[in-house]
Amino acid sequence: MGLGGGVINDWDQMQGAFLKKYQHYCRSRELKDEIFQMVARPNETLEEYVEPFQYNIQRSPYASLPLPDNVLKTTLFRGMKEQWIETLNIMVKGDIYQENFPDIIDLCIRSSRGSTRLKPA
Repeated sequence: MGLGGGVINDWDQMQGAFLKKYQHYCRSRELKDEIFQMVARPNETLEEYVEPFQYNIQRSPYASLPLPDNVLKTTLFRGMKEQWIETLNIMVKGDIYQENFPDIIDLCIRSSRGSTRLKPA
């Protein structure tokens, strides 16, 4: 997820790009319910949706008392765009929900970055 060449030419552009990407991480929120309310924004990539999802889990009260895998998967998929789920199903040649949560996260990031080769069995 790079910016490409010639996108940032001065400090103000760097600051703007940084704040656009990370400011929503720092807003004060109710951490307990935040992961259950996440929904992909219209122009967001799959990776841009998954990164804050993981971050919110890590900083929530659930980090010390992890949520069950099926709750994490259901919550993640509930906020995803339907086209992402369809693409992930194609990538695993079946039902993405059958994969474990860490593998789903990895596949989401690799899919968003264009590295769609599955891990060797």
